[in-house]
Amino acid sequence: MKKWEVKVGEDLIEVSEEGLFVNGKLQDTSYGLVTCCKYEGTLPNGKIIRAVLGAEGMGFKIHCSIFVDYECVLQD
Repeated sequence: MKKWEVKVGEDLIEVSEEGLFVNGKLQDTSYGLVTCCKYEGTLPNGKIIRAVLGAEGMGFKIHCSIFVDYECVLQD
């Protein structure tokens, strides 16, 4: 299973098909990846996190974008 990580200040954001984790704590989850999955969470400082996972083609390649307060901090 692929996992994306990005550090914002002192906080670690992790996104995988299992969910959105901030500093190791689960903040949002889904029940399977169809073609697109959206996660939302909050950093300790109150900033909003939004992550989008999307499958390309037959699902062989999964892309991830992570936004903090509408600013893209990771795009794969």
